[in-house]
Amino acid sequence: MNNFYLLKRRCLNLSILLVFSIAFITSCKKDKNNESAIASVSETNHWVLDSMKAYYYWSSTLPVKPDFTKDPESFFESILSTSDRFSWIQKKEDLEKSLSGITKDAGFDFFLLRKTAGSSDLVGLIKIITEDSPASKAGLSRGQIFTKINGTAITETNYQNLLSVMFTGNSYSITPAENINGVITEKQAITLLPVEVQENPIHEHLVLTSRTGKKVGYLFYSQFLDEYDDDLLSVFGEFKSAGVTELIIDLRYNPGGSVASAALLAGLIQPAFSGNDVFIEFQGNSNVGSESYTYNDIFGVSNINVIKGINLNLSNVYILATGGSASASELLINNLRPVMNVVHIGETTVGKNEASITIYDQRTPPKVEWAIQPIVFRTANKNGFGDYAAGLTPATDDIIDELDLLPLEPFGSVSDPLIARALNRIDPGTGVSAARRKTFSMGSAVADSRSRKISVMTVDDILKK
Repeated sequence: MNNFYLLKRRCLNLSILLVFSIAFITSCKKDKNNESAIASVSETNHWVLDSMKAYYYWSSTLPVKPDFTKDPESFFESILSTSDRFSWIQKKEDLEKSLSGITKDAGFDFFLLRKTAGSSDLVGLIKIITEDSPASKAGLSRGQIFTKINGTAITETNYQNLLSVMFTGNSYSITPAENINGVITEKQAITLLPVEVQENPIHEHLVLTSRTGKKVGYLFYSQFLDEYDDDLLSVFGEFKSAGVTELIIDLRYNPGGSVASAALLAGLIQPAFSGNDVFIEFQGNSNVGSESYTYNDIFGVSNINVIKGINLNLSNVYILATGGSASASELLINNLRPVMNVVHIGETTVGKNEASITIYDQRTPPKVEWAIQPIVFRTANKNGFGDYAAGLTPATDDIIDELDLLPLEPFGSVSDPLIARALNRIDPGTGVSAARRKTFSMGSAVADSRSRKISVMTVDDILKK
């Protein structure tokens, strides 16, 4: 499996050599006069603008005379197209960690809900916990609620300031609570110290059995991270050995990630998989151009048999996706639709039909400390369709908001309303009726902690090697 992973990365780099060569010209010019000096604000901003002129999808909208005296973050924001929702700039080291699933936090994400409909008092509802994180070690779990941060009750007027405390890297406390028949009782506060957390995106995988004995694979996948592609292969090897004939892919909080990982997942699922099939079409500006990529282009011909060996050859796939699902999650749905029946269960997705690349200063030593992650491509499936900027919406009967059906269930539970719907689609009569599960309610959602960290889809290693 490890050989497959290493070969895949190398072959993908070769397949996009043309784009790489343009990047080299733009961002790797040597400064023979002063190679060791750190770039000034003005020099950094000129480098940013030059890179954006070469790659940015909306390069024709870049200002002719921007203000080069602004700090790099403000400068970058000032030159973006009004159509751009996703490009960003960050210190290179921090950006690379973010794209590798490494964050410095306590290891949990949550919703903020009103205590009751119309109330200005808010409650945090934990939706996901990273394994071996401070939150996990403190005993917190999915479905846990909390009412205070650093001893201050969370309200509609102060929640933004309170949330900012959680992302400074300093320790803070939350006050857990229980909701029993609508009565919220607080517990002793828990102190959490953020650390660098490496998230394995495979939070849960198991094989469920439907009412009539069908083997149903279930995978909760939180982010498309190519560092864990070997783990993904192992999971599908287990599914294949278990005789899985139906599959549920849970992407309800997945903000995106690597295109190559999305292609791998698609290749492991679809029927009659062939390396010659087109997976994706990239549509760029006049410098970058447009091009389609087959699975052979992405993985290399020698690796296709590895995928075929554990491909499930399915006719249907059930993908759980919500307003927390973006980019590569949406790409998977859109790009599988031409080759199989994709049942989308959940809510309307974010609507990110675009791809970005990481651009950084590759001089030795580098002068620019920043890296940029600009939108470079619009993406489309093998039929040329990619028009889902407003998001992908399930069929009416498959629209489900898990927050209408509290408490939150563990990932993989047949009592989870989204999983229950998928199981009933697979085999009517399987799973627990959502109508029988509702035990308490709260008001509407106000915020989602993970939304501040939504990443964009990245073209694997275009400028990293």
